[in-house]
Amino acid sequence: MTRALTRTALYRLFDHTGRLLYVGITGDIETRMKSHAGKQKWWRSVDTDRTTVGWHDTRAAAEEAERVAIRDERPLWNHRDSPWRAYPKAPG
Repeated sequence: MTRALTRTALYRLFDHTGRLLYVGITGDIETRMKSHAGKQKWWRSVDTDRTTVGWHDTRAAAEEAERVAIRDERPLWNHRDSPWRAYPKAPG
């Protein structure tokens, strides 16, 4: 099976207040969560009970869904595909 046809998860990580911290994709959710836990400074804030995972039939579909989610939902720690990062959110 080619990488492009591999079933891929789109996941969202939230803190205990429900604030969206990070959106990502992976073919192996357990390994990816372990990777975040070991590398990311923001992992301490993740409420794993609030994590959501949705599966896409192809990696390409998951990548597009990730781009849209990052653009529209503005997760705190995503930087790639975040056009709003260059323009901080206005106060209030």
